[in-house]
Amino acid sequence: GNGVGVEEARADLDTYGLARVGVWENESCAFVIQWDRPGLEIVSETERSKWVLNRWTDELAAGCEKLIYFGGEGDAIANGDYMLADFTPLPTAATLAVFAAKTFDARPLGVFSAGKAGRFHVFERNGKALLAAASDVKEGEEVPLAVGAASVRVTDYQGNETDVPAVDGIV
Repeated sequence: GNGVGVEEARADLDTYGLARVGVWENESCAFVIQWDRPGLEIVSETERSKWVLNRWTDELAAGCEKLIYFGGEGDAIANGDYMLADFTPLPTAATLAVFAAKTFDARPLGVFSAGKAGRFHVFERNGKALLAAASDVKEGEEVPLAVGAASVRVTDYQGNETDVPAVDGIV
C-alpha cells in the first residue's frame, strides 16, 4: 500500500468506533523476479529499496504504526526477499536497517512537494527534524531547501552519510 491506504484503513476503523486499533502494514515489498539475470544485476537491483523508502515513509506519515517487510526467507530468484537463498544480503537488507535506524520513534509532521517531482516527508525525532526526500525524476533533481542549521547530514539508502553545508540557510 501507501499512505492513502493507511488513511482509508484509519477512517474505516474510526467509523466503527475502533479509534484505539492501530493500522499495520503486514505484507509490504516490491516483487522482482530475477530468473536469467546475471548475478551482478541481482545484487545491484534497487527497486525493492525504492519501495521501502517511498511506500514506508508515506505509510508512516499517514499514521501506520507497524510495518512488516514481506520476505526474508531467502529465495533463489529473489522475489520480494532482502537476501538470496544462500543468505547473501541484497541492497534491500541495508535499506531496511537504515530506514529502521533513522525512523525509529520518529513522529510524522507533514508532507510537501517541491521541484519537478520531489516529495518530502517531515518527521521529528528526539527534538530534531528528519526529512525523507525522494524524486521520481530518473536522473534525480536538486531542490533547494531552507534549513535552520549550518549543515545537513544526508543519508542514502545504503547508509552512506554526507554532511552538506548550508549556504545562506539553503541546502
